[in-house]
Amino acid sequence: MQRASSWALFGLLAVPCGCSSPQPIPEAPQNRFAANAAQAKSDSEAADTRLKAAALRRQIALSERKLEKARMEIELSRAQSGRAIDAAEREVGITQMKLAHLTEHKLQNRTGQAELQLQRSRDNALEAEEELKQIELMYKDQDLDDKTAEFVVARGRRNAERTKEALKIQERELKALKEVELPLEMRSLELELQQKTSALDRARQEAQSGAFGKEIEVQAIESELIGQREELTALEKKGAQQ
Repeated sequence: MQRASSWALFGLLAVPCGCSSPQPIPEAPQNRFAANAAQAKSDSEAADTRLKAAALRRQIALSERKLEKARMEIELSRAQSGRAIDAAEREVGITQMKLAHLTEHKLQNRTGQAELQLQRSRDNALEAEEELKQIELMYKDQDLDDKTAEFVVARGRRNAERTKEALKIQERELKALKEVELPLEMRSLELELQQKTSALDRARQEAQSGAFGKEIEVQAIESELIGQREELTALEKKGAQQ
């Protein structure tokens, strides 16, 4: 009887142990907090990556517009420089033609005309002097009224004196033409040619330096754009992995 009771008691006690499964161990609050913090950090980093990528795309778009603008400025600068050089070359050519015309034609023509005019003045002076001598000789041998003789002789003398003065003027003018006017005109054209040539040289130098500066600007923007695109590619890869 006691043995049966013992077995019964043992069965009552064993049933709960044999039929019930083990209960899961509750997760510690510290572990949940750490997991939440890690997820929050990952989400924050992903959001930061997206913001950086968006900002970088805007910078790339701005750099592309800057590059396009710089390239357009290069073309515009080249066109303007080309026009400036063409104009300067025409100015130099015109001045060279003026100087050549003065040297090859104008000097000879003006000098020749002045010498011819001087020779005419000499001829006139000689003729007036001979005419005066003839008048004086004629009235010396003829018995004419004194007033008539005085008038004719005085007129001959005035004519001879005027032709002499005209000859002196022509001589001074020819001397001034050869020694002052023509040399000054030639020197003026030579200086003008020097100025025009210097202006042409400056136009060429400015075109070269301007194009060089613009090309450096374009290269700098291109380099900056390459760096920005590489950085964006790295950010996009990083965002895909997050």
